[in-house]
Amino acid sequence: MPELVEAAGGVQALNERVMALLAGERAPRSPLLENSGPFWYRGYAMEAESEQCPLLSRTLKAVGAAQMVIGHTVRDSSTPTRAAHTHRTRLG
Repeated sequence: MPELVEAAGGVQALNERVMALLAGERAPRSPLLENSGPFWYRGYAMEAESEQCPLLSRTLKAVGAAQMVIGHTVRDSSTPTRAAHTHRTRLG
């Protein structure tokens, strides 16, 4: 994910690309809508923390955020969980 932010030239530019894509102003085939794009990527919620910590840290830095809230991924528990080392909160 940080690659998408960096390639776009920052968060604002990425937001503008997504808005244009959703408005039909860009080709519908875009990495933004692929499984590894920001809309569908589930790795932060499903993969082991040891695998996601470096990627999450880079992503948070790229977007200028301190934490990430993850939703829309089916989980066994409906209780929000917080992963202390990765600065992520999962919503069931």
